[in-house]
Amino acid sequence: MIKSYKSGDDPYLALLNLRNIPNEGMVTSPVQRHIGRRTQSVLPATPAVLKPSKIPVSEHSKLQWKRHQ
Repeated sequence: MIKSYKSGDDPYLALLNLRNIPNEGMVTSPVQRHIGRRTQSVLPATPAVLKPSKIPVSEHSKLQWKRHQ
């Protein structure tokens, strides 16, 4: 956030990009796990990528395991 503020970029665009990128060790991004699809960004994407999809069971298990630690 500070970096985007200093460079004059849009901080909300930085947050959008941050949430669209998968976390380390995960297949899907935080926004995909939350709403089941990617959100639109300024980068071009195919319509198939923006359609809702189910989260794999193995990744759901990883999330549950992390919550209980």
